[in-house]
Amino acid sequence: KIIHPPSLPKGFDLPTTDFEDLRKEYVRPLIELNDRVNFLTATETKINSTRIVVAGDQSHGKTSLLEALSGVDLPRGEGIVTRVPLILQLRGVKEGEKESATIMASPGANNGIEEAIGISQISDKIKETTDRIAGTGKDVQNKPITVKIFRKNQDDLILVDLPGITRVALEDQAGGTTKS
Repeated sequence: KIIHPPSLPKGFDLPTTDFEDLRKEYVRPLIELNDRVNFLTATETKINSTRIVVAGDQSHGKTSLLEALSGVDLPRGEGIVTRVPLILQLRGVKEGEKESATIMASPGANNGIEEAIGISQISDKIKETTDRIAGTGKDVQNKPITVKIFRKNQDDLILVDLPGITRVALEDQAGGTTKS
């Protein structure tokens, strides 16, 4: 028995084009809607969406793994560097469009204002925004930073870098000891 797909509504014609154009024209708006839902529900525990999330002990290569997957330079250093969740939204651009990036702190940290930045500025802007959210010490906050990166030949992907797990509070960290 041959099963025919249902007919399309009147006035709705699928373009005769390749899959890549279909994906960008019809799927991209859904991905952007998903990004908006993710932003609005960043601290919600009952609503989930697809993401690649790295979690583990402090200084065990989580950020390095995301750098390798994304091709984006992220802040590095000694001790605890990732002190707030970092959401990287990687997006492809159409031929002829400019590569760009934006950064936005969680709604409570920066009123959800998205700032346009250069791709070469990503690491420095993440560090600057982290310091604004969590202070310049070693405190960790649950207020995510979202970085959207628009590049040529980039598949749409969301990567999340979480602060590392520490067994004992560090010096200059809430619950840690400070030297007098």
